[in-house]
Amino acid sequence: MQLAQQDLEGYVRRFGSTDAGAEAKIMLGQVYLQAKQPQKATEVLQSLAGNVDTPSGFTAAMLLAASYEESKQFDQADRTYLRIADDARFDFQRREALDRAARVRAEQGNVAGAITLYERVLTTYPDDDDPQTASERNAYQMRLAELRAAASPTGTPAR
Repeated sequence: MQLAQQDLEGYVRRFGSTDAGAEAKIMLGQVYLQAKQPQKATEVLQSLAGNVDTPSGFTAAMLLAASYEESKQFDQADRTYLRIADDARFDFQRREALDRAARVRAEQGNVAGAITLYERVLTTYPDDDDPQTASERNAYQMRLAELRAAASPTGTPAR
C-alpha cells in the first residue's frame, strides 16, 4: 500500500492537471482513506469535488464527504452529501448521497433529519411501479419506517 501511495503521489505531482491526473487523485484519495489518513484525502480531493455533474467530480465529492466522516467532521460531511444530492445529474446519484447523509444524521442522533432525507429519497422515484427499482424503493421505505418507529415515543410507527 505504501508503494502504491508513493507512486500515485508522484504521478499526481507530475500529471495532476490532466484527466489521467484527476483519476490518479481519486485513487490516491481512496488509498489515503484506506490508510486512515482522511486529512490527506480531503486535501487531494477538494479540487476535483466541485462539479458533481462529471463522473470524476461525483466520485471525488463522495470520497471527500467520506473523508469528512472519517475525520469526524459530520456537519461538513452532511453538507457535502446534500450538495451532491442537489447538484447530481442522475437520480441514483441523488439517492446515494441522500442515503449517506441520512445515515450520518441517524448515527449522530438526528433521527428527524434522517427521516426527512429518506422521505426526499423516495421522491426521486417515478410514480409508476417500475419493477427495476421496486426492491430498492421498498428498502428505503423500510428504513424510513424503522426510523419513524425509533422516533415515536410509544414505540409504534409515527405517521
